[in-house]
Amino acid sequence: MRTTIKRVLAICAAIIISVVLAVNCFFGNAFSESDSKYENTCEDIMELQEGAVLLSDDLDRHFGCDEDGGIEYPSDYAGRWLDGSKLVLALTSIDSESTRKYIEWAGDKSDLLVFKKAEYSHKLLSEKMDDIMEYLRIDGFNVTMGYISDVGNKIVIGIETSKGKTIKELGAELSDIFSVPVSVSISEEAEPL
Repeated sequence: MRTTIKRVLAICAAIIISVVLAVNCFFGNAFSESDSKYENTCEDIMELQEGAVLLSDDLDRHFGCDEDGGIEYPSDYAGRWLDGSKLVLALTSIDSESTRKYIEWAGDKSDLLVFKKAEYSHKLLSEKMDDIMEYLRIDGFNVTMGYISDVGNKIVIGIETSKGKTIKELGAELSDIFSVPVSVSISEEAEPL
C-alpha cells in the first residue's frame, strides 16, 4: 500500500509541476514578478523554467529509490515547486549544514535553488496521510484522493461526503488527532483509494 501511495505521490508531483506550467501558460507568470523581462507565452515560460525542471529531475536521481521503486526522500526534505526560473526546496531546516548536500547535488545549477523552511517533512506527511486515510475508511468515509501539498506543507484529502460535519471541522479534527495540517475537500464520486 505504501508503494502505491509513493507512486501516486510521485505522479502528483509531476502533475503539480505540469499544472503550474499550464496555469502559467494561460494566465501569465503570476507566481513571480522577478522575471518580468520574459513575455508571458508558453514557450518563454517553459524556457524560463527549463533549468529548474531539469534540476528537479536531477535531485530525484540523488534521492534514490526504495525497494519498491518509489522515491526515497531525505529526512529533511519537505517538498519543491517552481517559482519563475527557480526551484524552491522546502526543508525542515535551512541552515548551511542542511542545505549543503542539496547545493552539492545541484552542482552548476545551484544558483537555481531557493530554500524555504517548512515545519513537516515529506516523509512524515506521507506516513500520516496513510494513517489518516485508513482512519477515515474505518470511520465509513469514501476517500477519493489524497496528496501532500508541497507549497502548503500539509495533507489534502478528498472525500465523497462529510457526513454532517463541515469540511473545515473535519480538517481541524484530523489535524488535532494526527498533529499535522490537514485540508479536506468534497470531491466527485470516484473509486475509493
